[in-house]
Amino acid sequence: MTSFYGWENSLNEVDYRNNRNYFPNMKTRKILLRRNPLYEKCPSCSTPNSIRRSRSRNPLEIIIKHTTFFKTYRCSKCGWRGYLSTFSVTADSVKSLVFYLVLALIAGYIVLQLLRRFA
Repeated sequence: MTSFYGWENSLNEVDYRNNRNYFPNMKTRKILLRRNPLYEKCPSCSTPNSIRRSRSRNPLEIIIKHTTFFKTYRCSKCGWRGYLSTFSVTADSVKSLVFYLVLALIAGYIVLQLLRRFA
C-alpha cells in the first residue's frame, strides 16, 4: 500500500543488513578493488589468459602468500613465475583513503583538545 508520502514499505519490511535501503542514492566507494590476475596478460611475454596460480615452493613464499596481497603465478606459455597482487588501487580509492585519514586526524585532534581542556 502506497501512503501519501510515497513510501512503499513499512519499517517492518526494511532489511537492516543492507545499507542501500537507508541511502538508495548514495554512491559507495571501495578503497581497495579486488582483481583476478588470471584474466590479465603475462608480465614477461604479454600473452593474455596464460597465467595460472603456482603453489608455494618454500617457507618464505608461504609467509608472503599468507601475510600480503601477493600470490604466486606462473605463465603457461613462457614459464614466467612470480608474484602478482590480488588488489588494485584506483584514483577514487586514493581520494577516499586520504579523506578518511584526514577525518580521523581531525577527530583525534578534537578529542585531544577536549581531553586537555577538561582533564
